[in-house]
Amino acid sequence: MNSSPLLSELVVVREWLQDTAPPPPHPEATTGYWKFTKHNVLQGIRSGNAYRDGLVKELDPDAPNREQGRALASDDASYEKSLLQALYACVRAGRLDEAVDLCRRAHQPWRAASILGSRLFKWPAICEFNKCRLQGWR
Repeated sequence: MNSSPLLSELVVVREWLQDTAPPPPHPEATTGYWKFTKHNVLQGIRSGNAYRDGLVKELDPDAPNREQGRALASDDASYEKSLLQALYACVRAGRLDEAVDLCRRAHQPWRAASILGSRLFKWPAICEFNKCRLQGWR
């Protein structure tokens, strides 16, 4: 850490972000993955009108980005927005376990796996530096 001023600055910025982060909001629990969009997609399949109401035709996580001009049902889009804001707040505060739990409760395990993947990257010098700081050493 002493040999890299940039790395020292990055650690300070990360700690500042975590220390000043507001408490993350917690969106209400959901009873299923995009349930309103799913209902509309299934109704469209049953009625033979797959292009119903400008909604996505598939329920995979990339559908809103891949299907240009198509969106989620408004209730699902609102929930997604509040979920993503809560996830950002958790990650900013350094509360990865809380973010993972939030993803699992929202029936979105791929997001939990993505967040957990960040734990695989560990830099021993930074870990030692942080451990020393937590113990009050400089």
